[in-house]
Amino acid sequence: MINKVMTKKSPLGIDLGPGTIRIVELVKKGTELKFNNIAVYNHSISIDESIKDLGESIKKCLKRSGFKNRDACLALRERDVIIKTLNFPVMSNKELSSVIEYEADKHLMFPKEMFVTDWSIIKRQKNNMKVLFLASNRNIIDKYVKVAEFANLRLKALDVEVFSLLRYISLSFEKENAAKPLNLILDLGLISTTILIAKGSQYIFSRNISFGTEKLVRQNLQKAVTDNVMEEQIVNNLIIEIERSIEYLNIEGIIKGFPIQLLVTGRGWEQKDLLDIVTKYLGLSPILIDPFQELSTQNINSSFIQEGMTMSIATSLALRNWVS
Repeated sequence: MINKVMTKKSPLGIDLGPGTIRIVELVKKGTELKFNNIAVYNHSISIDESIKDLGESIKKCLKRSGFKNRDACLALRERDVIIKTLNFPVMSNKELSSVIEYEADKHLMFPKEMFVTDWSIIKRQKNNMKVLFLASNRNIIDKYVKVAEFANLRLKALDVEVFSLLRYISLSFEKENAAKPLNLILDLGLISTTILIAKGSQYIFSRNISFGTEKLVRQNLQKAVTDNVMEEQIVNNLIIEIERSIEYLNIEGIIKGFPIQLLVTGRGWEQKDLLDIVTKYLGLSPILIDPFQELSTQNINSSFIQEGMTMSIATSLALRNWVS
């Protein structure tokens, strides 16, 4: 008797980045994960502007690239989510749920009825427990739900970008029973940058800052930027914010010392010399988060390979069924 190895498809991972829609579909055959289809579609529509037009753009992208699957996972931007780590004495989940209802009022600027909230226990010790609390405005969540409807998608999950990225790190950079390093993860985009601190793939802290490379790209095109100007902008807008974040975490006793491992991803690193400048100031050798270097691209057009560092969020979303 021949044992047939079943092939399973993932929901589509769809990253609605500024100016670009990125879509990933994975397949799993046995224990092997492969890219089954990929699409990159440039557009000029923001989810904050026209929900219907963005949904129509996704629909066009799916049709043009031959996607049949309509199950999908989307991700909220880090800046659209309130993320807090809370400490409580040990209690039952029922008691904790009531306590968090009360605590929510302290952390939300508006009535909690305006928010969708969630929480999970991330560490339980003998006398205390650490809880991750999340909240996002209902209006923002409704926008993503409606975008999916206009795109004729079945929305299976609405994730958060930083947690989606940590899922990929768990798969690709964590070895079983190995020590988990303190990671500094930089997702550098055209408009903004997310600073993420994690113990291995366990969330500690994140912050989104309004520093992206779009301005630098425009200046380069105008031949109005020098290496010194670029270096000054990076130091003032990125390095200082990283150091402030790490200093805060040390003062609060959340971490000890400086992260020992730097992981980088995002479209912003395409900017010439940027990675060298940042790593020089941080004193850490970068590790690239590039799904195309980790998962099989046998089925993918070679023209997409250079997009690897821009596909981490979409790939992480597509992994949701297989990596917790």
